[in-house]
Formats: sequence, C-alpha cells, structure tokens
Amino acid sequence: MYSKSYDQTEDMISQHKILTHLARLYEEEVQPITTKTYKLINAENMKKAHAAVLIIAFIQTLM
Repeated sequence: MYSKSYDQTEDMISQHKILTHLARLYEEEVQPITTKTYKLINAENMKKAHAAVLIIAFIQTLM
C-alpha cells in the first residue's frame, strides 16, 4: 500500500488523496450504517445494503 512513498514515485500525492477519500467515506458513510435501516425489502434496498457491507469489509482490511 505504501510502495509509492517507499519508491519515492512522482505521483505520491495520489496515495494521500486515496487515503483521505477512504477516511471521509469511513466517517460519513460507514459509521452511520450501524443505525441504517431499510424499511422495504426489495432489490434496490438489498443492493444498497450489500454495497454498504462491502465498503465496511474493504475498509476493515485496510486497518
């Protein structure tokens, strides 16, 4: 994950941007999901819930 800084590549700022974006997603999207409810069980809400779970799982692998 930190190969850009290790190798001192020219696009090291992109790593900062990615990590900042992930931090914002975690703070604004993932944390509130624990209290998120979907009143109707339908395909659209199932897709939303599944996407939220995948985001949480991905971010947890980074920690």
